[in-house]
Amino acid sequence: MELILIRHGEPHSETRTDGTPADPPLTDLGRRQARAAASKLSAEGPFDGLYSSPMRRTRETAEPILAATGLTANYRDGLREWGAGSGRYIGDDELRSAGPDDADVTRLRSGLADEHGYRFRRRIVEAIEEIVAAHRAQRVLIVCHGGVINAYVSHILETDKVLLFAPAHTSVTRVLAQSSGMRSLHTANEHDHIKTL
Repeated sequence: MELILIRHGEPHSETRTDGTPADPPLTDLGRRQARAAASKLSAEGPFDGLYSSPMRRTRETAEPILAATGLTANYRDGLREWGAGSGRYIGDDELRSAGPDDADVTRLRSGLADEHGYRFRRRIVEAIEEIVAAHRAQRVLIVCHGGVINAYVSHILETDKVLLFAPAHTSVTRVLAQSSGMRSLHTANEHDHIKTL
């Protein structure tokens, strides 16, 4: 089967102080990125299913893809991002500009090569492998997060670091899954559809 992993569009930064988890919506650019991804993917169809993290930025990214493909979303808690319960969302700009005293950013920059990172990767691999088992010989879209894509790719490549690269917003990463259990990274970080945005 072919797994097509799509990172969400650009979200707003968010820090909450009321004890609830940060769950920001997409920016205007993020919504344009989602529409561009939907256009790209609808031209490649048909697909046999669409799964998504239940977080707001992935749901909003999935909406135009669902409209373009006629699929129904299947939301999976197991596809949530690393640190999903935190009151802070660390966006790409914040990651690039943060100083050395920011503990959350330091952990991300280290690649999550620790026990917490390995537990995160196990959760992601279990969630994605359940999808694989349900869709043998099919093509499935998974709208998720940069950390989720990294976790699954790092599992396939058998590396210690859980976070390997920075997928572009609404980029596409393709994995081929054989019934023998073999998983192959086919492409990573395709994002030609958003280069002009």
